[in-house]
Amino acid sequence: MAHCEGLGEIAKFHSILVNMIYPLSVPPNEQAVVMSKNDVLKAIRQAESEASGILESANKEASAIVSAARSDASEIVAKGRANAEAEAQELISNARKEAEKAAEKTRKAGDKDIDKLKAGGEKNQKKAVDAVIGSFTE
Repeated sequence: MAHCEGLGEIAKFHSILVNMIYPLSVPPNEQAVVMSKNDVLKAIRQAESEASGILESANKEASAIVSAARSDASEIVAKGRANAEAEAQELISNARKEAEKAAEKTRKAGDKDIDKLKAGGEKNQKKAVDAVIGSFTE
């Protein structure tokens, strides 16, 4: 905002300088300001100095804006990384849970098959023993 105010000051000095350099071009209802050459040079230097200050202020403001934008961008990137990492951890956790469920289901099915085999073996054990003993006694 300071640079906008400075532009108004430059326009004012420009008007004064024009009136000093071309006093006859001033409308008759306005009074011309007649200044010496040194006064004109002094006014020009003053205007240049103020313009330089305005430019310096604008450059500082621009630099501050760029710094703030970089800081904001870094913060956004950091938040994005954190969110992505959290989502990745959640996906990994969910995948582990699903794998554990599938492994448990497979283990239960295997246990059932083992139990069936044991039951079948125990059921046929007496027949098998009788068959083996019978083959020796005949």
